[in-house]
Amino acid sequence: MPSPSSAAPRAGPGVPLALARWRERHYRAPRYELAFRLRPGARSVSGTLQLAVTIPRGPLDLVLDWRGGPVNGVRVNGRTASPLYKNQHLVIPRRALKRGRNLLQLAFSAPVRAGGPLRRYRDARDGAEYLYTLLVPADASALFPCFDQPGLKGRFRLKLDLPKNWRAVANAPALEERTGFARFAETPPISTYLFAFAAGPFRVVTRKSEPVRLFVRQSRLARARAVAPALLRLNRAAMDRFARDCGHPFPFPKYDLVLIPDFHYGGMEHAGATFLREDRVLLRQPRSRYWRRRRALLLLHETAHQWMGNLVTMRWFDDLWLKEGFANYLAYGALQALALEFDGERAWAELTSSGRRAAAKPGAPALHAPLDNLAAARSVYTEIVYRTAPAVLRHAEREFGAARFRRALRSFVRRHAWGAVDWRDLVRALERATGRDLRPWARRRILQPDALAQGVPPTRAMGIQ
Repeated sequence: MPSPSSAAPRAGPGVPLALARWRERHYRAPRYELAFRLRPGARSVSGTLQLAVTIPRGPLDLVLDWRGGPVNGVRVNGRTASPLYKNQHLVIPRRALKRGRNLLQLAFSAPVRAGGPLRRYRDARDGAEYLYTLLVPADASALFPCFDQPGLKGRFRLKLDLPKNWRAVANAPALEERTGFARFAETPPISTYLFAFAAGPFRVVTRKSEPVRLFVRQSRLARARAVAPALLRLNRAAMDRFARDCGHPFPFPKYDLVLIPDFHYGGMEHAGATFLREDRVLLRQPRSRYWRRRRALLLLHETAHQWMGNLVTMRWFDDLWLKEGFANYLAYGALQALALEFDGERAWAELTSSGRRAAAKPGAPALHAPLDNLAAARSVYTEIVYRTAPAVLRHAEREFGAARFRRALRSFVRRHAWGAVDWRDLVRALERATGRDLRPWARRRILQPDALAQGVPPTRAMGIQ
């Protein structure tokens, strides 16, 4: 019998915090090898998963998150196994497992539907069809069985069986591309919500000397070619700036920008492949300064996430502010330095004012927002994490001094690269850089909702008129 401390906690639907913490203690270095068969018009896709995971203290039950239907052909360490499916979890019993490395193989299917983990867009202009994933905050487990929590990072390999005229893009560079097939290299360690691919009759826009590619549907190719030069120049300058800010080179082997017409958000910072809502980039009002500034900030924000969010990831979505706050902090700084036409100081002032208003609302949460289950993770996506958090970070930069804050940021990234963090890790980095005990500061600025409005000073006090 396993000891009480080694037994998996009873897990209800979703991804409970207790289960996530238990898995972080008992599982190591997951490696996912996924294959999908994509077909136009299909209501579902079939797939296979090969998952290698180390259980250093085993044997223990292997508890995966899975919100799909029955799985088939389950084999564990070369032998047929019978998993238990309960409360959106797939459990491989400990009797099938061993201490050390274990290998799980299975087949599954997943739906293609609006609002699902795999979505379809059909172009009304030419009838072309495109498929793409959207797994944030915890929807990877609706596409394939996995450990769907940000703090348990894994490496991914991907194969796609495609229609003959389709092209695919994913997190990692393609190792093989031929008619009807694409195979991608293994990723560095990333969280499940950052895994992504898109496929369809995409056209690819490139520019000489620019390392980043722009994927666009074929009916919008001409417009994409028109905006690509300025867009890719700004993106390259941002990549160089963020590498300096964070003291770490661009983390991934490649970076692509993928335009999706009906994308649910303005953008999503998948590791190595940011998806952007097409109309936020190919503007309907290209001469509007307001929309051009929004486009620039969107691009800068998602690119900043490749460091703050993807390289260094919040351990749990209660600290969503770490990635979103830092992404906006870096993005607004880059706007001020790289896109002078948009008056970056005024943009900062507007963000600060909106951050104060958000923090002053009755019932506004703290930066750190307790969360018991990732099924409720969407509730933490508030103005506080996008507007108040970057303003608090900028105020901290001025309070502690720009050089010390930059030293803290670089130390934070260097120490936790490819790992997962919580707010305490940031406070420790600031303490090392300043030589101060910042626990009182953290309680006021991070943990107390009613202190946030005071944590974002008036714009005049920040030297902004």
